[in-house]
Amino acid sequence: MHDAHVVGVDGNGKHVLVYEEDEAAIDVMRSTLRLAGAKVSVARSVDDALKVVARERIDVVATDAMLPRRRACALLIALRTCAGRRARRIPLVQLRCG
Repeated sequence: MHDAHVVGVDGNGKHVLVYEEDEAAIDVMRSTLRLAGAKVSVARSVDDALKVVARERIDVVATDAMLPRRRACALLIALRTCAGRRARRIPLVQLRCG
C-alpha cells in the first residue's frame, strides 16, 4: 500500500500528468497521487503528453526518477518550446517509484 502522506505528496485537487511508459511505475504513481487527492492523466510519449497538455489544464507533470535522462529532456524541451504559453510554465517533477 502506498501512503501519499508518508511520501509527502499533497494532491489537493491538482491535475497531474504522469509521463511514463512502464505500467508498474504508472500504477504506483497513479494510486499514490489519487490517494493524495490529485486528478491523474497518463502520457506514454512526448506526443501524447503534448496532446493532453493542449486539451486539459495540467498543474504538474510527474515522471519516474528512473526515466532515462534523454526521455525526460525530450519532454521538457517539448513543453518549453512546442506547447502553448501556459504549458511552458508547468513544473516537471521526478518521483522515486521503487
